[in-house]
Amino acid sequence: MNPVLLKPEADSRSQVIVMGKVARTLKAAEYYNYTPQLLGVIENCLDNLRSNYDIVVIEGAGSPAEINLNQHEIVNMRIARLAASPVVLVGDIDRGGVFAALLGTLLLLAPEDCERVKGLIINKFRGDLELLKPGLAMLEERAGKPVLGVVLISAVSASPRKTRFIWMTGPVLKAGLAWTWRLSDCPIFPIMMISTRWRKWAASCAMFLRKQKWVRQIS
Repeated sequence: MNPVLLKPEADSRSQVIVMGKVARTLKAAEYYNYTPQLLGVIENCLDNLRSNYDIVVIEGAGSPAEINLNQHEIVNMRIARLAASPVVLVGDIDRGGVFAALLGTLLLLAPEDCERVKGLIINKFRGDLELLKPGLAMLEERAGKPVLGVVLISAVSASPRKTRFIWMTGPVLKAGLAWTWRLSDCPIFPIMMISTRWRKWAASCAMFLRKQKWVRQIS
């Protein structure tokens, strides 16, 4: 489902994980020279999914209008073109500047890519929806695209870029998990299978953390 994953090791260096296995560790410039080799892997995975499922939803990453990286990108509009897929553009209003971001993105897309965009979604909205509606009408008018919906931010969610810390007391020891926005697969928090009582407690903690979306996977 995610044939290519970048796992940051530093500000300009990441592990490149291909089909679940570490392929190499590259600096940013090295990675962009490597992307043509990854495109074939992505295409094969896409073909496999489309041959087995009626509907395939492709999630992009970051912005499709990073014009300095367009010739190297393999996650957004290039994949939409590869799949001959319509596109829904989603903007994060919680960060601020969502109207400028959506309109600016449409402006910077190549005409054929802009044509692929069939609608817009406002994500992570909190507050009075009635106060937002005039902005949505103006957005539709200027973009020439319909606003398909507004996704309300959950009351239990929090910004992934804020570090959170949680302490839990079990029958054997205390465990603490520090979550930062750079954390990927949480290898720093293994569940220690010490006893039956611990396993039950650890499993309940794992379920709690997954429900809170503070970790992707605990193993």
